[in-house]
Amino acid sequence: MVGKKYEVSGFIDPLNSMYADREYDLFQFDNLTGKRFYLRETYIRKYGASRYCDIKCAFYGLWNEIYCYIKSGVLVNIIMNPLVKNMQKRLSEL
Repeated sequence: MVGKKYEVSGFIDPLNSMYADREYDLFQFDNLTGKRFYLRETYIRKYGASRYCDIKCAFYGLWNEIYCYIKSGVLVNIIMNPLVKNMQKRLSEL
């Protein structure tokens, strides 16, 4: 994670580290914990996020599942369908 002055403010997961949108890591909080521990909400409350955070997290969730489908060839509708609906909902908010 990088702060407003581009200083390193945290390191969430060293596996597959990359330079990316910091809110991608906020998506990963929800993705890895199933939202049980409120990590994304806690981070946002403490450090803030962009006004498009929910939309970006919806996109990252959908893209992650598409990526898994591309790699595995297995489409899991019970996972994909709610992600598509969430993305449609978020896009309608724009």
